[in-house]
Amino acid sequence: MSSVTPGEVNAAFYDAHTNSAGKLDPDLVDPGTGKFRLLTTLAHDAEYRKEWAKIRDHLQTLKGCSPPKGGGAKPIVGACAKAAPKPDAPAYDADAWNKDAGVLNSTNCYAYAMNSRTGHPAGGKPQPGEKSSVGSTLSCPSLTAAVLADGVPDDIVAAPRCAYQKKHKLPPPDKTGYYLVALVTTSNGSTMYDPKSDTVRYADYHWYRQDTDGAWSHKPGHDVARRVDSSGRPVDNPETADRKTSYGKQPTKIGPKEFVMDYDVFCGYFYVKKGGAGVGK
Repeated sequence: MSSVTPGEVNAAFYDAHTNSAGKLDPDLVDPGTGKFRLLTTLAHDAEYRKEWAKIRDHLQTLKGCSPPKGGGAKPIVGACAKAAPKPDAPAYDADAWNKDAGVLNSTNCYAYAMNSRTGHPAGGKPQPGEKSSVGSTLSCPSLTAAVLADGVPDDIVAAPRCAYQKKHKLPPPDKTGYYLVALVTTSNGSTMYDPKSDTVRYADYHWYRQDTDGAWSHKPGHDVARRVDSSGRPVDNPETADRKTSYGKQPTKIGPKEFVMDYDVFCGYFYVKKGGAGVGK
């Protein structure tokens, strides 16, 4: 594996701290030139130095992949587009979830992501916080707190990303003994009519799970487990997958309206211990 150069890391670091308008984080601007300043060994740069190191490690991992052809810094973003095998993740076995009606109708996206296949009441849908008796709303912070409480002490833990990974919508690094899951939710906290779009928007959260071959799968409610998004495309990255589904027009008190489920908020990633985490009561 070849090593990344300081220049590559610097370019990625400052790219990660530049907004869509091309403006740098003010704390990284050299007042004399208006361009980026070099990091120092002073205390006020400690967090930036940690961030730089995280980006270096991330790029070093990507160096071991086969990036797309081309030049410049951009190809490194797309490197490892097809994830390497994940030995600590569950194998994708749709039949194990779909063929047994008892399993199909007692599990949902949360149970599936946590690989918690059995032990749930008929017709049930295990919810974040149910196991730990922690209440939750549909906001990302609330759901996150409930999920982490369900995973105490270390069955489910946070999977933070560096600024470069967040900006380019890349997953966090692998964690030995764990596999990745991703949480999304709707920006509307309750099912509501949206006059701007003339649609009824459902409110919900949803989970995706990375499988042992590196691909992603999910199980919407009591529906079947699958590996495609709302457009029927393979889920290579839950953050960029199509997460909006239209259910057609349905009657309402104000006339027929289009009903839509749009998981438009990406909450983030979590690590789940190899083998899964039991959830629900």
